[in-house]
Amino acid sequence: MSLSLSSMPRPSSLFTLLRNGTLHMFRKHFLLTNMCISGSLSAVADCIEQHYEKFKEPERKYDLRRTCNMTAAGLTTGIVCHYWYIWLDNITLRGSPFKIAVKKMLLDQLINSPVTIVTFFATLAVMEGISLWDLRQELRCKSGKIYLLEWVLWPPLQLINFFWLPLNYRVLYVNSISMFEDVFVSYIKHETPADCEASQKREAEVLN
Repeated sequence: MSLSLSSMPRPSSLFTLLRNGTLHMFRKHFLLTNMCISGSLSAVADCIEQHYEKFKEPERKYDLRRTCNMTAAGLTTGIVCHYWYIWLDNITLRGSPFKIAVKKMLLDQLINSPVTIVTFFATLAVMEGISLWDLRQELRCKSGKIYLLEWVLWPPLQLINFFWLPLNYRVLYVNSISMFEDVFVSYIKHETPADCEASQKREAEVLN
């Protein structure tokens, strides 16, 4: 039995179906959608980082459990961001639309960014079964590098987020960009020592 071209769905129909399905998920299953987006993009970022590590060291094996752990961390940070942006959108801030966007950006950097970083490391600590002392060491040695990157990367991007984008698409926007940041975050988490002195020594060796 052959299919005629006329019986095949047109690209415009497929686009409409995809658009309507996406809108339905954002309207009816907002939290679940944000969690899935955040978790899946964290998994993709770790896959990219692990393939890069394997390219440098071909004998290395792909660590599926590590990707699963990163996915879990993406899910929990997705929950944090979901409720954070709802709260941020509902608070009353005075000023012009641009000034309000600047205030939201500063609140996001000063409050949400540290909370999200701690949530990320805490989730991985639970998944990996490491102790509270080891978690504190990781936060002390690694979180500062990620937070510095957040200040370099996010202020202009978050101004776009808060000035132009509606609430429903903010987590999608943030996570789409975060996927590239998460490649670096995966490297910091898994390829740098938790001991601060060892980490500084390794960075010096790389620079030299």
